[in-house]
Amino acid sequence: MNNESNQKGKGTPPDLSEVNIHNEKDDIQVRTENQPDDFLLGKIEDLRVLKPILVEKEQKPLFKGKPYQKLKRDQDLKSTLFSPSKKLQSRKKTSWKRRVFNLACILILGVVTGSILGGWYKNYADSQTQVNYPESEEPYLDNTNLILANALGRDNPTESELRNFALSLKAQHKSPLNFSASQNFILATYKASLASSYLAVGRGKVATIATQSVYSVHAYDGKKYELTSQSKGLMTVAICAVHEKGSNNVNLIHGTNIQDESADWNGENKKYTTNEFVGLNGSLPDRLSPYVVSSKTVLNEGDIQIEFTTYNDKPVYAYTMKLDPVLGAINYHKQVMLTSGLASSPKFSEITMTIYLDDEWNFVHTDINEIYVVKYGIPATCNGTLSTDYSFNCPVTMPY
Repeated sequence: MNNESNQKGKGTPPDLSEVNIHNEKDDIQVRTENQPDDFLLGKIEDLRVLKPILVEKEQKPLFKGKPYQKLKRDQDLKSTLFSPSKKLQSRKKTSWKRRVFNLACILILGVVTGSILGGWYKNYADSQTQVNYPESEEPYLDNTNLILANALGRDNPTESELRNFALSLKAQHKSPLNFSASQNFILATYKASLASSYLAVGRGKVATIATQSVYSVHAYDGKKYELTSQSKGLMTVAICAVHEKGSNNVNLIHGTNIQDESADWNGENKKYTTNEFVGLNGSLPDRLSPYVVSSKTVLNEGDIQIEFTTYNDKPVYAYTMKLDPVLGAINYHKQVMLTSGLASSPKFSEITMTIYLDDEWNFVHTDINEIYVVKYGIPATCNGTLSTDYSFNCPVTMPY
């Protein structure tokens, strides 16, 4: 019978009569069938499972690494999902509070970041447009009478000799080729101040965010001076400054129905003292050029070449000079503000002038190119050009 049982099994069971299995902690042993029950009860103190042959201690995880932690998390999650409790409700409350806290943090961070970036941008915009122009042009002017005296070769020339300096220099076989760029400009400016009348008409444009047309007129009829400036495009402005010769007042008139080269002068008419107007515009309407041109403001004057050429078939002396972008615009930056409606001064990086003179130091034509930055909310770089033709001692129709 025993033999038949053994044959039906998968194999012959091992002989455990001589086998002792020891555990390091509990000293668990395996008994044979012939040992009494009290052997098992006496030797094993923490018995969990009793089988006919083997007695084993309850299985526990062999390690408490990541797999064990994952098992714990899974058990906690299962307990939470299928057993709602106060802990879950507490988590919901905590989650809602955390969302509010996170939103508040985001809002605060946005405000702080916006303030920082806004301050940085304002500083950047200001750095692009702010410039410290000198309060007065006086330290940067050359002495006109001294230049005339040196040109004539006389220490104390008479008033008549000064008024007729051009004829005297021609008699001495002198021309603009004998003088520097700044000296020629100063002599021509003085010559214009002696004219009984003059008309200077300029046309140009300013390329920036949008293209502005520019139209200007300097006029003098022997009784009054008028300076008209018009700009049409992104901003449309037209003003006419009227200064009676010998008067201490200047009238500033705003135009309406503004076209490229015309306007109706029936807008606001405001009177200023000459000092007030100089503070507003930089110079009076009787000044033909708004720039400060002298040996102190012309850059690299020793390298400037003066050439004898023609302009509109008329013999002329021509040269090109660059002005210091700050000193050359001491007065002019105010005029740009006034005629453009700007709230702050432009910052020039380049002022280039090409001058055409005849042999008697009369202005014939000028070409001016400017590069500057203005602030229309954001810094904008402007490239301006203005070409002006001059006529002296001629009939003049005043703009206003």
